[in-house]
Amino acid sequence: MAAHFIDTSALVRRYDRSEPGADRVQAICRPSASNTLIISRITPVEVASALARKTREGVLDADRQTVLWRSFLTHWRRQYHAVTVDDQVLREAQRLVLAHSLRAYDAVQVACAVRVGRIIAGGTGDPLRFLTADRAQAHTARAEGLDVELIA
Repeated sequence: MAAHFIDTSALVRRYDRSEPGADRVQAICRPSASNTLIISRITPVEVASALARKTREGVLDADRQTVLWRSFLTHWRRQYHAVTVDDQVLREAQRLVLAHSLRAYDAVQVACAVRVGRIIAGGTGDPLRFLTADRAQAHTARAEGLDVELIA
């Protein structure tokens, strides 16, 4: 059992099993694994965007998109712990985009993980593991002191 912050680039692999690394994400998210699954409050927007893009590109049909979206919403309510994007997270994200080569929402994701990582480090639990499929984000998260698993 461990705490995992899952960026959208990795999390979408829970829903689209054709993506590389989907088996790994499935294993981490399996309820029997008893992992704590942490995501950002912006993740639903990014998951919706990813599913819609896959539908536009013909990777998913509309019915499959609906099924996957509903599955995500069920997990959102029952399995995920969401980090609030507040002024402190936004300031941290601003610092990250100025210091690293990151897109805005990727910086918000890392900023959320950094916040949770600091909270966990102050307790007695295992360190937070940051899961991402984005190399630039993985590089930044490592530079910020997070334990990173690049899903590929």
